[in-house]
Amino acid sequence: MLKQHIQIMQELKDKHENILNLIADRDVVYLDIPVYDNIGDLLIMHGTLKLFKENNIDVTSMLSCTNFYDNSIEKESVIVFQGGGNLGDLYTNHQYFREEVIGKFKNNTIIILPQSIYFRSNSNYEKCCNVFKNHSDLHIFTRDVTSYDLAKQMSENVYLAPDLAHQLYPISAEKCSSQNESIFIKRDDAESIFDIYDQDSTDWNKVVKKHKRKTRMIKKLFKLSNFLHINQFTSNYLAQIWINHSYTLVNEAILLFSKYSKVKTDRLHAHILACLMDKRNEVYDNSYKKIFNYIDSWTLNSSLVEKGTQT
Repeated sequence: MLKQHIQIMQELKDKHENILNLIADRDVVYLDIPVYDNIGDLLIMHGTLKLFKENNIDVTSMLSCTNFYDNSIEKESVIVFQGGGNLGDLYTNHQYFREEVIGKFKNNTIIILPQSIYFRSNSNYEKCCNVFKNHSDLHIFTRDVTSYDLAKQMSENVYLAPDLAHQLYPISAEKCSSQNESIFIKRDDAESIFDIYDQDSTDWNKVVKKHKRKTRMIKKLFKLSNFLHINQFTSNYLAQIWINHSYTLVNEAILLFSKYSKVKTDRLHAHILACLMDKRNEVYDNSYKKIFNYIDSWTLNSSLVEKGTQT
């Protein structure tokens, strides 16, 4: 059983070759890095950075949507947007930022790393399509077939690829001498379809709670840098401070998972992290089918993955 899972995970790591082909030997500006404590987005960032490092990609700047400055983009720069699940109208600050950059830098190659796409409003979807399709060299990587179909109206260059957190496989952690049976990671936001659940649960914000003060301090530094218009001098330094701190946050989740033999969740990256750690996981969908769409595309055949059913 484990051998079959390992093979699937290794194969997923190899499915990002098209991203590397587009970047080739060009300089990269990595945009919308997640300067917040969502473990899933941090896993994506760490996977992205690992892909870049192992393939000698020169990342000249790493910027969030709060400290971006136009002069970070050189004429020959490849603009690479963080992957995830915020392409749509649920998380508008990220979407507005993407649309602004894509509309402004029409002569640069732009890559959107693997995303799930969801729009509640058709007018917002059409607005996004109009902005995106007016860029001649925009490449969109999507994490599932539903998102792929939506992206076809945004660009002629659309690809299907797994989440970049898969680049982190395998994640090893010291096993506890007496593992508990299971832990439930339940969304504590609008994407959850659970009103209640009959067992104890937690979520990413609780997992990293003891680090909140330092997280807030670093976020304030990003905003202060932007306010003082000194981003060109501070951006990469601040990015490295955040990346170092984010390892601490991710390690909290890894340590928590190491105490259990099974993970139950309605969070996509709790599922992915469990897979990265070779742990059994029982997965429930979110409010707009993002998780099952992903599993159906990539991990359904793993012997460690089980779809749960809400009752």
